[in-house]
Amino acid sequence: MSVKRAIPLLTVLCGVTPVVRAEVLRGQVVDAAGNAVAQAMVQVRLQTERRESLEPKAVQADAQGAFVIAAEVAVGDAVKWVNGLAVSPTRGLGVIAARFGEPVRVELLPYRSATGVLRDQQGQPVAGAEICVRWVTLPRKPGEEWARFASVPDEFRRPHLATTSGADGKWELRCVPQEADVSLEVTSEQYATEQVRVPQGVEAPPLIETVLQLAGHIEGTVINAETGKPQPDV
Repeated sequence: MSVKRAIPLLTVLCGVTPVVRAEVLRGQVVDAAGNAVAQAMVQVRLQTERRESLEPKAVQADAQGAFVIAAEVAVGDAVKWVNGLAVSPTRGLGVIAARFGEPVRVELLPYRSATGVLRDQQGQPVAGAEICVRWVTLPRKPGEEWARFASVPDEFRRPHLATTSGADGKWELRCVPQEADVSLEVTSEQYATEQVRVPQGVEAPPLIETVLQLAGHIEGTVINAETGKPQPDV
């Protein structure tokens, strides 16, 4: 598959020259064996030469794993970078990081499992916390200018790339990409958000033990300005 740049839009209304033109990104999602992955979810963010980051674009690949994403770019500017990811709930996750104009072929990394346990500062289990994949970074390959990485958007994390801790504080996440450095995000209403790193590898990592800190809060008394006395029920 390849990336093509469209010619400027030719539509002219009331004698006014168009100020935007269409840019078209074409690509394909495949597995580690090179087989097309149908119906994978794809989201990319395009960055222009002027360092403007366009709104993320999300599509679903077709039965042959092919996808097309169109964006409007100001005349005089051009898309330079493509960053994003492709996700299949059962086949894997792949990172997109390329110069615009390069062939976009997204290879999905198979999943492995990660397990852990959440405790508070008193050693008690924390139930009901959400654990999800937040960042994925691939090791740099020979000849690559930079490591490929991507942030996982909310609509991809839930429900496919997230889980919840049980009553014993234990959790299992079966969608951690192999051969990638993965950052998990742990969130709970009562506790501060934590980032947990899962190193790259193929096998499941050892049990990940995390101690959560109570979220910051402010205590005080609301005083009625007229009476100078504490105001109840606020």
